Amino acid sequence: CRVVKMQGINEQINLPLLNDIMDIFIATSNANIRSEPTTNSSIVKTVSKEKTVFVSGKVRGTEWYQIIQGSKIIGYSHKSLFITMNEYVLILKDRDKKDKEKELNVKKKEELLERKKERELNEKKKERDTLKKQEELIVSLNSKIQDKEIEIKLLEKKLSKVSKDLEDQYQNMVKTNEFYKKEIKDTSFELN
Repeated sequence: CRVVKMQGINEQINLPLLNDIMDIFIATSNANIRSEPTTNSSIVKTVSKEKTVFVSGKVRGTEWYQIIQGSKIIGYSHKSLFITMNEYVLILKDRDKKDKEKELNVKKKEELLERKKERELNEKKKERDTLKKQEELIVSLNSKIQDKEIEIKLLEKKLSKVSKDLEDQYQNMVKTNEFYKKEIKDTSFELN
């Protein structure tokens, strides 16, 4: 221990020996600062996660840091609750890198989803276009069928007329033939 007379205090206090550090540290979680370098001592202050403290040194033979504020010792806190500023910067860089990777992955997923939606929309459009073409073909075929049906009906009418005309002609021929037969018979009868 070393004996130090603290500012504003008239009595001498026995302080533990330190390995000097004199650096800024960051709390990795809410960290209790205690009156002595032991968990059995009273809590003097609590430092919030990611807040900075100034560490004057590490108590020799322990894992406890001596924390000072300004030029005054405020207490001790366990080493496991703090990291150096350099370590914190690395963690922040790593976190930033992971956030960027996460953001990139989200963007990639969004792009993939966008492409998938685009493909689905294109497929649906192709299906609609195919259906539309099929409908147009069906309408066209129906129109052609109707035209052919009309043609067939006209041809049937023509055929019916031609058939009637032929029937009439045949009947006229039969009549004419009968007439000539009778004429021939009558003429031949007269000749006899």
